[in-house]
Amino acid sequence: MAGEQELQELDEALTALLEAERASVEVEVALASAASEYQERAAFTAMGAEDIEACCALRERLQRDEDEVSHYISRVVFDILECEHYDDRLRAFALHQREIGRRATEIFQALDSESGLRRLLHEIVEAHVRHALWAEQRAEEFAETRLLEFKGAGLGWVKMTPNLALVPASQRAVVAHRSPSGAQPSGPAEFAPKPNATGQGSETPMSDETQDNG
Repeated sequence: MAGEQELQELDEALTALLEAERASVEVEVALASAASEYQERAAFTAMGAEDIEACCALRERLQRDEDEVSHYISRVVFDILECEHYDDRLRAFALHQREIGRRATEIFQALDSESGLRRLLHEIVEAHVRHALWAEQRAEEFAETRLLEFKGAGLGWVKMTPNLALVPASQRAVVAHRSPSGAQPSGPAEFAPKPNATGQGSETPMSDETQDNG
C-alpha cells in the first residue's frame, strides 16, 4: 500500500512539473516572437527546444503508469506575460525557471532508484539554472537602458522627435532654452511650429516610448 501511495505522489509531482514546463515553453515562444534582436530570439528558441524535450520525456514517463496524462498548463504563464515592463517579465520568467529547478531537485532527492528518471531530472535542473541566470542578467541590462534619461546641456525641456530631416516643418516639436533665472524665454529665443495654410499652428508630439521587447 505504501508503494502505491509513493507512486501516486511521484506521478502528482511529475504532473505538476510537466505543467510548469509547458508554461515555460509558452513564455519562451511569446518572448522569442517579440524579440527584436537575433541573439535574444535565438536564446529563447534554444530554451524552448530544451523545455519541449523535457515535456516529451515527462509525458512518456507518466504514460508508463497507464494513467491519463494531464493536458493542463500552469497559469503562471499569464502572470509572467502580463508584467508591464520587459525587464519585469524577464525577472518573473527567471523566478519560474528557478521554481522548476527546485521542484525537479525535490523529486530527484526523493528517488532511490529509476536512474533514467534521475538523469532526466538532473538535466532539467541544470537547464533551468542556465535559463534563470541568462534571464536575470538580461533583465538587468535592459533595465539600465530603460531607465536612461536624456539630458542636454542648457536645455530647459525637449520634446524628442524622429530625424528632423524627415519631419515636415509644420510638425516639428518646440525646443525652448531656459534662461538662468528659470523664466520662460520669449521673442527670437523660442522657435514655434510653422503655421499651416489656415494660419493655425500645429504641434504634434512625437515622443514614442521605446519598445520594451513585447
